[in-house]
Amino acid sequence: MHRSGTSAITGVLGHLGLSLPREEDQWVGRPDNPTHYESVSLTDFNDALLQELGGTWNAPPDLDVGWESVMADEAMYLSAKELVNEAFPGQDAAVLKDPRLCLLLPLWRKILGPVGAVVIWRNPYSVASSLLERNHLALPYGLALWERYTRLALRGLEGMNVLIVNYDALISDPASLCQDAADWLSSVGLVSPPGGWRMEEAQGVVKESLRHHRGNTSEPLFDTHRELANTLHGLEGRHMTFSAGHMGPESSWCSTVLSLGRVAEITWQEAKSSAEAVERLYLARDQLLADLANTQGAVAELEEESSQLAIQLADALATSSRLEADLMAERQALKEVKESRSWRITGPLRSTSEVFRWQRRTPL
Repeated sequence: MHRSGTSAITGVLGHLGLSLPREEDQWVGRPDNPTHYESVSLTDFNDALLQELGGTWNAPPDLDVGWESVMADEAMYLSAKELVNEAFPGQDAAVLKDPRLCLLLPLWRKILGPVGAVVIWRNPYSVASSLLERNHLALPYGLALWERYTRLALRGLEGMNVLIVNYDALISDPASLCQDAADWLSSVGLVSPPGGWRMEEAQGVVKESLRHHRGNTSEPLFDTHRELANTLHGLEGRHMTFSAGHMGPESSWCSTVLSLGRVAEITWQEAKSSAEAVERLYLARDQLLADLANTQGAVAELEEESSQLAIQLADALATSSRLEADLMAERQALKEVKESRSWRITGPLRSTSEVFRWQRRTPL
């Protein structure tokens, strides 16, 4: 379950010698949890799966036994395997961490084939208190989430090679828990890195300062949660072939609370989608107004250029008209000269003059 120390135990396994997701694909930490050791791409994939199943991580869907067989198809298998290969490019044994695996483990067992599982559990009241602080989820709702995650996780682990760890025990005695984890890794056939499992590095990951809530038996738990916590406590340690035994059904109280949570989550998502759609419309409107302003500016420039061209054209037409009038006046004057009496009388003289000019140009 979320807020149960999954980052701490994943850090232990990674520093013992297992491969963690490539650094570029890991979530950026927060002050209360500096390093998640969690793949962004695979978490996004799991979120998409949960959405397709009708829920989210904080409003998990109701999942019947065998749901993974109905949902799975070859394209999804290939997509998931490709994401795993990208997140863990090496060929070494790796540790894949995501609290959503509590809900989706049956499907991932089909995708990955034989795998082992390390489960870390924490006092349910501490988990709910942490969710209240981080996600503002009411304490009863956090307890319902803890029950759903825990029951589905135990059901999904059936038949696997499993190590179950208590978070408080990890914090109080990291050396013992790191040794248990190393022994379990060896028992499932994994080969330690050269020099053996890196115990000191693994122990250095566990920090008391990162524990923000402490649980105790006096906290106001429902009987169903107290019984489930006792079941987990009894299952701590190694299991070559895991079986949780008979746990009974999920409490009707839990089912009702989470159903209401899904309705609220859907309503919130719809409201968020509507708000985002409105925001997109406003952005589109602003862009159209900006485009319109740019177009109006361009039109104004074109109109100014057109006005200047019209003035130039008018000037050219006026100049052409004056030249045409001057030409016509000169033609009229020439016509009048040629029709005059003096022009006719001086005609022989002009002819003689032309002859003389021709003779001067012609060589002897």
